Amino acid sequence: MKRMKWGLFLTIWMTVTCAFAEPVEWPAWRDIPDGRFGIAHGGVAVQGRLPLHDFYLMEQAGITWTRVCPEQILNWWGATNLGALDWVPWSRLDNFLGEAENHGVNTLMLLSQPMDHRETEDGKHVYTFVPAEGERLDKHLRFVRELAARCKGKVHVWEFFNEMNLHHYRFGVPSVDEYLAWLKPTYEAIREIDPEARLTTGGFGYRPIPYLREMMEKGAAEYFDILNVHYYPSTPEDMFFEWVEELRGILKEHGLNKPIWITEIGWTTSEGSTSEEDQANYMSRATVMCQASGVAVMFPHLMGCFGLDPTDDEFNFGLLRVDDSPKPAWNTYKTTIRQIWGKEFVGDVLGEFGDVRGYLFERGEQRTVALWALYGPEEVALPVDTPLLTMVDAYNTPVFPHLDEGQLKVTVSETPVFVTGRPLKELRRRACVRVTAPVDAALPDTPLSVHLAVSADTLQQQDVAVRAKVFPAGSVQPAEVSVLAGHAPQDVVLTLTPEAVTQGDLATGIDFTAAYEDGVEVKRRFRRFMPYPWMICGPFPNPEGDVKIPVDGTGLDIDYLVEHGGEANIEPTLGMAHTGSLTPDGTAVWRKATEYRGERLDFEREFEQNRMGVAYAYVTIRADRDGPVKFALGSNDGVKVWVNHKLVHHNHRHRNSYRETDIIMIDLKQGVNPCLVKVEQTGGKWNFYLHPWRKGDPPVSMIGGMQVAAPFYVAP
Repeated sequence: MKRMKWGLFLTIWMTVTCAFAEPVEWPAWRDIPDGRFGIAHGGVAVQGRLPLHDFYLMEQAGITWTRVCPEQILNWWGATNLGALDWVPWSRLDNFLGEAENHGVNTLMLLSQPMDHRETEDGKHVYTFVPAEGERLDKHLRFVRELAARCKGKVHVWEFFNEMNLHHYRFGVPSVDEYLAWLKPTYEAIREIDPEARLTTGGFGYRPIPYLREMMEKGAAEYFDILNVHYYPSTPEDMFFEWVEELRGILKEHGLNKPIWITEIGWTTSEGSTSEEDQANYMSRATVMCQASGVAVMFPHLMGCFGLDPTDDEFNFGLLRVDDSPKPAWNTYKTTIRQIWGKEFVGDVLGEFGDVRGYLFERGEQRTVALWALYGPEEVALPVDTPLLTMVDAYNTPVFPHLDEGQLKVTVSETPVFVTGRPLKELRRRACVRVTAPVDAALPDTPLSVHLAVSADTLQQQDVAVRAKVFPAGSVQPAEVSVLAGHAPQDVVLTLTPEAVTQGDLATGIDFTAAYEDGVEVKRRFRRFMPYPWMICGPFPNPEGDVKIPVDGTGLDIDYLVEHGGEANIEPTLGMAHTGSLTPDGTAVWRKATEYRGERLDFEREFEQNRMGVAYAYVTIRADRDGPVKFALGSNDGVKVWVNHKLVHHNHRHRNSYRETDIIMIDLKQGVNPCLVKVEQTGGKWNFYLHPWRKGDPPVSMIGGMQVAAPFYVAP
């Protein structure tokens, strides 16, 4: 009877609350300043208009930053390159900044990279990087000083250059010295006019680690105030926390604690890429994770789509369509901002590497937990100490949970839900047992070190004993550590050794149990992908073709393996060598792959290069019977796949690697099936996924090769 009364009270209260009230303290949420949420404007000049009406939408959503180029606002691209300041339509800039200020929107001003442009007799566009010297440098600084003077008091943060560490589709990669030769005088010119202004680095493209390290070693820290990066993952959870910590670690190596901004993050909805529904889910989840990771400001890319070609990736990133109607992602971004506005991150309540994610935020005693599942519906049970809860999904649609003897039970999906209430003390205690395990992949019988930052909830004033064990099999040392209440997070190093398993799911990781003195236990599971045993070989050249925007390569159609039978016939072995590669001695050798990011094999890390190239990967696929099997494939960029010495897939497209971009059917034979994958690089990230397709479940991996076992993976 007690349970029935409790459930009846919750149902009535939830019905009344969701019918007559907003799920968050609305409109009071805007009374608390919060400058963590932005959006990038792009294609302004292409659309031929200033997006002044966008500021109203941004104000209503709680978006407090925009990122834009002055040339886009002015619709005058000669200002930077020609120094033709007498003809600049400055009134457009004044109108833009005035409207932004009226709507409480700050402006991040992106100064474009210097380059020369010419058109050849046959109509090709050629762009050339310009050294920081002579008349071109003088013209650039003249424009920067004039712009800074006009923006003083209205623009407080500036950015110079875009993705300088990537193979630019126009003029390649400037060296660190070439970039710093422009960055230093630009920084000094802005600070000369406005001493209070801050400058970000140029927006680093994916994995800027080598470029950033060299910059720091050459004294770049004196000439930027904010580390600025771009992030285009397949899903928001794609090694995000590890990536942010890697960036933060480089700053710490140099004694710095500069803020990190993500000024581009997003998913294009062009044909064959991400659906609008997935874009919406990813945007909400990315917003939560940015705040949980300590990223100071995030900018989804872009506010609106600016082209009519549905197949063009760049044209279709926007959260608004070309006709300015909102995509679902606009609504989920807006809802997520409302739910966590003004709240500080406490911790994850479910373990940040599990299949279900939960992140707790608080302002005073009001607490909000964001929940979602990675691979389909999952039931979550959380301890709650009050029936006074509100719950909505990322579309701001009310959700009615089930409360049973102090447990909140709710089924979550890929769309986040937000539970808000007071005081949720037990949930807070769970969140304060914070364990992070930055491990990319676990190899069988190979010890690896796991660094754990463990902190106890100081409000409870209790010591915590943390015990760990490896699953599905293996050892961990030490098996237990103690954390004292009230102390700063304790750094613990564990040695994890997973055992080799011949069948079954080899996703591996650690089970943690945090035991408080009063008997309460918080359990966590951290999963780590056991990679397929890929062999790799490369990199080989990818000569540029006729198309320059984006850069088109011809290497995908060049057979670099002819010395050992060619692409269609090869069955490589470790140590097999091929000439004609981009290695210093011109020889590429087949070796075991080691650089995995979750399920993704990362060629950029494997070969420590970011220039044009192609590379190969090889694995065997084991099937328990003959028949067609469905596979999920994602690649960055173009890809070819051979199975049983036949070309089964060819997609020459410049794109991001999403887990299920290509769904392909492959005829397998019983036993071992050789599989060769070839992936090209034209700039940015360089990686691929390939795994048997099972909608709703993570992939399975096997020692010795992929295992395809009926009935789970055999296509009907």
